[in-house]
Amino acid sequence: VDMNFLGVPLFNSMMARVNRSTADVVVLINSDIVVFEDFSMVMEKAMQDTEDWLLIGARWDIDSVPNITQGYENSPEHRKALFVNHVRENGKLHTYGGIDVWAWNRAGPPLFHGNMPHFVYGRGKYDNWLTHEAIQARGRVVVDVSEACTFVHVHHDYHLVAGPLLGEPAEALEGAAAAAAAPARNKTGLKRGFWNSAKNSKFELYINNYLAMNHGSYANQMGTILHAPFKVQSCYERRGLCTFFRRRPHACRCEYSSFVPGSLSDPFGVTDSRIIFCGLNTKDNAGRWAISGKYDPQNTAGAKLLEEETLPDMMRADSAKTGTGASSGAAGAKPGGSFGLPVLPEPLVGIVSKESTVILTAANYRNRALLMNFVCNLRRLQIHHLAIAALDDELYRHAITRGLPVYLETTPVLSSSDETTLTSLLTSESNPKAVFTPATRGLFSQLRLRIALRILKLGYDVLWSDPDTVWLRDPTDLIERMDVDFAFTSAAPPSTPENSALSLALFYARPTEPTITTLTTLLSTLSSTPSATPSDVAALTYAAMCG
Repeated sequence: VDMNFLGVPLFNSMMARVNRSTADVVVLINSDIVVFEDFSMVMEKAMQDTEDWLLIGARWDIDSVPNITQGYENSPEHRKALFVNHVRENGKLHTYGGIDVWAWNRAGPPLFHGNMPHFVYGRGKYDNWLTHEAIQARGRVVVDVSEACTFVHVHHDYHLVAGPLLGEPAEALEGAAAAAAAPARNKTGLKRGFWNSAKNSKFELYINNYLAMNHGSYANQMGTILHAPFKVQSCYERRGLCTFFRRRPHACRCEYSSFVPGSLSDPFGVTDSRIIFCGLNTKDNAGRWAISGKYDPQNTAGAKLLEEETLPDMMRADSAKTGTGASSGAAGAKPGGSFGLPVLPEPLVGIVSKESTVILTAANYRNRALLMNFVCNLRRLQIHHLAIAALDDELYRHAITRGLPVYLETTPVLSSSDETTLTSLLTSESNPKAVFTPATRGLFSQLRLRIALRILKLGYDVLWSDPDTVWLRDPTDLIERMDVDFAFTSAAPPSTPENSALSLALFYARPTEPTITTLTTLLSTLSSTPSATPSDVAALTYAAMCG
């Protein structure tokens, strides 16, 4: 299963894996859900009643597992019955929107058509998006089985996604678990303890919202169990289960209130108001969610940066290696660090680096297919210490919404005139062979060195690779054993001088003082040589590094 750069599975990859199954029935269920025999009974009914079907179910929330061993018959079946009865009497049906179980017959039509966005699993929205797309496709009978099945969820902390509530300062938290343990209340008096209540300050939750609102016909609050056209619940039929048709799905958000002991959409009233509400409904639209790699600490619109104090240890910039390659206190690092949206290079390289080494590459949106091929090849080789410098905002958006380790290179890396020339080339849709002269290709050679120098100043070893380089295995361990500060490749035959065909498409540099000083001086020289070709840049680099 494909994952994002933090190691969290991507939902589209999970679905692709599920669709390759050869089983008659496919079940996708969250790992913190307990199921019982009633789920099998409902699936048998679906197979008997309908040719192509999709069952969806919400969970029953309970605070803890009851002690059901004392004073009762000590048999598994009896304890199971007592547990189900406890859930049905004391649990709360999760009707707010989350879906924890999908089941469908594999032989039927696909749940949706086209490519699924790269949702991060466990970070919200993908469940409602998928359900909405399946309902709109009209290829299957979509059935809500939440009341008929006992899907049990025991409350636990959400330390991986817990964070400050919207509009509240991060310092209000005493650790990530405190957010889940002591949720605040909104003006209605209801607890705001949903695990995704900080979706505007956790970058994975934010990305999922962006993807859901910008792909397909999904709109906020769609695709819940109440949108399913059919519902199965208990009745006095011989099998004890009946299927009901909802003529107006989601017309009443209090639908379950009189049938279950409690639900998240129970009616409530606001103080000093005559209006009765059923659950909570947030105002949302695609325009609210925007993704850009441009960092503006004064900008309060769109994505908000997540202060480092609220991050898990593995996501903090100061959790990177100390000594050679340490990012904390390194030159160029932002005081305090931050990680969220936009993704910044300082914390990013601290996360993806392997023993203080990071593989660095750069690309623009026009070369996105080449970049994706490079990334897929590295993943095939189990190489994950990659950081991508996006040369335009379009590529940053393309990469970050696919879980790639990317930041937008926004600092001036060339002279103003060279920057203008390079920008026009990066955005040109004409034939690359017609616009790339030796001199303009030389600008790219300078660009490689300047981007690498920025990361070297953070204290990391840099293994630069152009995205059109094909890797056969990971050279990191071999290169790290070399007693050199700087190494780059040559395509020269054995009988010719080694500096006659030098290339900066693949090079390695250590963050030593001589390396950084030499590169700084070299780039200063190159900035006054606008007509330098790639061969010129390589030759000057060789002369500077190798004497």
